[in-house]
Amino acid sequence: MAYDLGDTAQLRVEVRDAGGALAEPGSAPVLTITLPDGSTSTPAVANPSVGVYTASYPTAQAGRHTVRWVATGANATAEVDILDVRPADRGWLISLADAREMLNLRSTADDAELRDWLGAVTVVVERTTGIAWVRRSRVETARGGRPGIALTHRPITAVTGMVPLSAGGTTYQPADLTWTPSGVLRLRSGAAFRAGEYTISYVAGDDAAIPEHVTAAARIILKHLWETQRGGSSLPSRGGDEDYEAALIGYAIPNRAIELLGKPVGGFA
Repeated sequence: MAYDLGDTAQLRVEVRDAGGALAEPGSAPVLTITLPDGSTSTPAVANPSVGVYTASYPTAQAGRHTVRWVATGANATAEVDILDVRPADRGWLISLADAREMLNLRSTADDAELRDWLGAVTVVVERTTGIAWVRRSRVETARGGRPGIALTHRPITAVTGMVPLSAGGTTYQPADLTWTPSGVLRLRSGAAFRAGEYTISYVAGDDAAIPEHVTAAARIILKHLWETQRGGSSLPSRGGDEDYEAALIGYAIPNRAIELLGKPVGGFA
């Protein structure tokens, strides 16, 4: 389960004896959380019942956290898990309310799962169109030695840093850089970038109103992925249904969504 930045994660571990029954360890488990920046936190641990230990952790960084419980002595236990914390701006193409309406969900019981699907759908649409519809920060690695570097996401709104991966390489300041509408990064001087690998930090997407055909395609993709991941019982039972056929052979994007996004679909000339 992923948490939104600022949520309090509820963590739990169970200690059992050799026979599989809940039991107390020789020493209470120590919980260590390794944050995305490499720092660690050791939240206080509670013992609400025999063999059960819990902790509450208020999330403060977005990214992947490693959760490790260690109890020593009798009934020694070690358990590792992952805690994913999503950024404050999830960068969705459509809102949670729109998603519920598209799926005819009348409660919020599935919201946690639905939030992750909304993020996945946004990535699919942006990859298919080659356009960053939602403005957010990006980081990627690219090779220099040429006058232009094509970045993955466009339109570029700002470049905030370009640093070499190897020691002694050239660092370019944002004021040194410009870019084209098609997403090609260049030096204002017109010279070629020095050879080597670079980490480029930039912002892509302009937060303009997203066209209706794009949000409509996102809703269709969401509905298709939501139904197919729930198994055959929730799929249409009739032949010739596009979503049904796509589900059987693993397509993530139904043809009608691709057409809405402006991509050609095979057929009669």
